[in-house]
Amino acid sequence: MQTNKPFVSIILPTVLAIVICLGLVLNFEKTANSTSKATEKPNKTTLISEHLSPYITSDNDINLSKALLSPDFITLFGSSELSTKSEYNSHRFIPKFTNKELVAYGSGGFQSLNILLALKANNEFLKNSNIVILLSPGWFVGSGADGLDPDYLIKTNTESSLNRLLQLAKQDKESTYYVAKRFYEMASSNKIKPSITMEQIINCSNKSNLEMIKGFPNSLTLSAKQKLKSFFRNSFSENSLEFTSHKEAVNAMQNLPTKKVDSFNYQSAKAKSKELLDSSCSTNNWGILDNYYLKYINGKHSTIDKGSIENNVEFEDYKQLLAFINRQNIPAVFVMQPLNPFYYKNLKELTPTLEAVKAEADKYNYPFLDMTVTDSTRYELGTLQDIMHLGDMGWMRINKFIIDQKKLELYGKY
Repeated sequence: MQTNKPFVSIILPTVLAIVICLGLVLNFEKTANSTSKATEKPNKTTLISEHLSPYITSDNDINLSKALLSPDFITLFGSSELSTKSEYNSHRFIPKFTNKELVAYGSGGFQSLNILLALKANNEFLKNSNIVILLSPGWFVGSGADGLDPDYLIKTNTESSLNRLLQLAKQDKESTYYVAKRFYEMASSNKIKPSITMEQIINCSNKSNLEMIKGFPNSLTLSAKQKLKSFFRNSFSENSLEFTSHKEAVNAMQNLPTKKVDSFNYQSAKAKSKELLDSSCSTNNWGILDNYYLKYINGKHSTIDKGSIENNVEFEDYKQLLAFINRQNIPAVFVMQPLNPFYYKNLKELTPTLEAVKAEADKYNYPFLDMTVTDSTRYELGTLQDIMHLGDMGWMRINKFIIDQKKLELYGKY
């Protein structure tokens, strides 16, 4: 039989070429996949020790919940000090030198009300929670005493976290009433423009919901008021799907990071930090980093408003936070950070207010590390890196407190 020449000379070679190319492509993809697996980032189910910003993304929101839920993690709440680059910052030190992991949560402006909101939104996950709260004198005096900045409240609480808070509103009604009242105060003075979820929370602040709606600012539209009424008829069903989705994500399989611990020696760490301090604070003897000192200080001193617990909104937020933690049986410890006594010349005037802060924690027998110093001769250089943010020595002292109070296994010695 005569062979079809076009098939042999043209079509067959073309088919063979296609097959060879396809094989090369498949082999390349296999190799590429193998390479990517070797370099891929940790799986999202792996919860790692890190600093999470409360400018919430869905991942940060879920990871905070996971950290609170896990008995292997400590959750550290604080403000701007959490972003310092010290190698002894707790979210770096604790996983490196102990048998536990630690997630730090907070940023500048993060105060008592935001911590309360974060815990309330995670009420379902607090059973195994183990928390540390870093307080700052600046929260309770000067403008800080006015409480959480309203703009910061909006920026750091997404609809997702507020929806969860709303779903759990009937759990611990006392704190729900307080949060709703605080939202209402901000909204009624036009400090915030509340979302629908916030409006729903606000209505939890009064037994008479209609009276609350009537007293709301005129900016609340009729349709929004109708939604509020409808919300209470629907008994929290409006946001249940999102609530369930978050819960499923938190409860999904979770891996712990592989531990690569080092041995810690306090004396050598202290000597190393002192050497670094001497070289980076050559322009002053106040323990302030040169770049900060030259830009902001240059020999200047300042005073700070001594404050009072009377009409102190932050102090009331703090008391509500303590009461909530106590009702939830959360093992919590507190740290009051210092201010630099070389720079602030009237720190003794803050003593009555700060003593009242400690006394509130003492009522619940919460361990409380008071690092405040009013006399510069008793201040240890390196405790802060500027006028208020923690330095190496400050972090090491806090880590020792956490290890002792949480009974962690330290690899090394203090």
